[in-house]
Amino acid sequence: MKSEWKVEAEYPEFNLPCDNHIKAWLTAHVATMMGDFSGIADADIPELLMNVDISCRVFANSPTAIGVLFLTTRDFNHTTHASASYQAFNFSTEGKPLLFDSLFAEPRRALEIFAEQAPKLLRTRDDAAEFEKLDDWIAEGAAPNPDNFSCYIVEPDGVRIFFQEYQVAPYYLGMPDILVPLAALAPAGPSAEVWPMR
Repeated sequence: MKSEWKVEAEYPEFNLPCDNHIKAWLTAHVATMMGDFSGIADADIPELLMNVDISCRVFANSPTAIGVLFLTTRDFNHTTHASASYQAFNFSTEGKPLLFDSLFAEPRRALEIFAEQAPKLLRTRDDAAEFEKLDDWIAEGAAPNPDNFSCYIVEPDGVRIFFQEYQVAPYYLGMPDILVPLAALAPAGPSAEVWPMR
């Protein structure tokens, strides 16, 4: 069997404690994928090629937070559609993790607001007509549970939610994101330390 594994990854360095957090996640993430690859390699496949690309985007427009969004794309044997997934991290400007429960006085209420806002915001996008046909899909992918809203970036005027592949839409609509405005999140009690100007 011909077997080949290739991974390219980019990641930011801030010279802050969060650098270790990011590197630890990236190391574990690649190790997990290599383990999956080894499992596939045991199968009776004449050729096994895996290309992994990990890119990142830094959000540094908030005076109190730094966001890092990773996009992992996996191409197995040059498939027609490579698989993709997001992972997001939020840190204070001192490099400490900003966990979801620390963002709101009532985290559960914040999840409920995300679930209320998501269908409306998805239907205000440029491709809104496509989302009109996806009520059941959106209802499941945007239900008020932590897994559905685990990929988020803190922004000055709200929280940007990134949906995973197939979470709220079919492949051809990509991986949409929405910005839930701070005004809508007011009932959940946004942290004054994270949003001091609210």
